[in-house]
Amino acid sequence: MPVSEGVRALEAGTAFAPLPDHRSVAVTGGDAVSWLNDLVTNRVDDIGPNELRRTLFLDRTGRVRADVHVGTTTDRDGTPAGLLILQDGVQP
Repeated sequence: MPVSEGVRALEAGTAFAPLPDHRSVAVTGGDAVSWLNDLVTNRVDDIGPNELRRTLFLDRTGRVRADVHVGTTTDRDGTPAGLLILQDGVQP
């Protein structure tokens, strides 16, 4: 991809730059949003485009297992494709 095309995609909110010190996991599929929504402490089913939401994964006793940010992903044509989970690499 030419640099100018990549910059335009970032400005339009249709691309993102990876953070090398963060872990990332893509969650896709027809039930991805509802599945993840059941696992975390903050709703992820109403995250808008170009938005991240902080949420937690808890264990059975309520202790924090992971502190993450979740955002939506889209296909090239703009249709929703799933969610992206980002976690700072300094966290265990």
